[in-house]
Amino acid sequence: MIEYLTETYGAIQVSWLPELDGGGRSFGQAFVPIVKDLFGNVDRVYEFCSGPAFIGFSLLAHGLCKSLCLSDVNPKAIAAVKDTIRRNHLGDRVNVYLSDGLLGIPHHEKWDLVVSNPPHFEVSTEAEYASNIRLNDRNWAIHRAFYSTVGKHLKPGGSILMQENHMGSDEGTFIGMIEVGDLAFIDSFMYDNRHAGIVDPYFYFWCQKKAERRKVWRQGHTRFVFGNPEIKRIEVTGIDHALSNITMRTATQYKLNIVNGTMDPLEIVIFKKRHAILWRQATSTILNVPPSRIMTSGTFCFGEGRYHVRDLRTGRILSALSVS
Repeated sequence: MIEYLTETYGAIQVSWLPELDGGGRSFGQAFVPIVKDLFGNVDRVYEFCSGPAFIGFSLLAHGLCKSLCLSDVNPKAIAAVKDTIRRNHLGDRVNVYLSDGLLGIPHHEKWDLVVSNPPHFEVSTEAEYASNIRLNDRNWAIHRAFYSTVGKHLKPGGSILMQENHMGSDEGTFIGMIEVGDLAFIDSFMYDNRHAGIVDPYFYFWCQKKAERRKVWRQGHTRFVFGNPEIKRIEVTGIDHALSNITMRTATQYKLNIVNGTMDPLEIVIFKKRHAILWRQATSTILNVPPSRIMTSGTFCFGEGRYHVRDLRTGRILSALSVS
């Protein structure tokens, strides 16, 4: 008998194990206010690559959907979901499938909204994929297969909203994939969670069937962060280089442009109060910069606070970031 941990959302207790959590308990919970604002209450939600289904069960508990469809390739995740269904008497509202992508999903399944916090990082070998199936997608095969077939399961007007990670991809990574599935890109945004001390690399990639593409009224979404990122340049010279102080704003997207003017490689991390603050299951390193090279990071949103940009190899502080 497996002794599960439980996470409570409203009246629903979700069964889970640490090895199954890919972030749904933490940054994945941003789906709740986002879905409420963008879509309101919908009939049926599907969570792709659900793991224990923290996102799906939370949406159900908050009254944002009437029923759920869940699937995952990991039998341990499916077992945890079935325990949640049993524990909360949800057999008439939740269906779960052990499925490699969408291959095991019945044709009759139709959804108003698809959500997912899928694997965020492309790897090239089967061994790399198998080392952490929560994080890794071999040659983006999981994403490609999903986008090529998900359209047939969408109800009229249905949407797909994927939570992706700027440390592993950007919007351009997926545009070609959705074209194959006759889907249209609607918009991409980050979310202002307003939590001090947070460095957030997560973005939301929204698409629909091409024939049903809707117009987005951005001005109505005050906590969504749209637009191109600002670039902040940090020049690193010798050991005695002057510490730069950079002023930044919340609810704004940023990239860090690192100029390595030294003969040594740099392993760039962002620290606050001496602790690496990026999601550790992904990686705390935001950029590796070879000697005498210039490289640009992924995109981030920062919560209020003061941060240090450091070289992890030496511990040197390279710049101070003040966000207000």
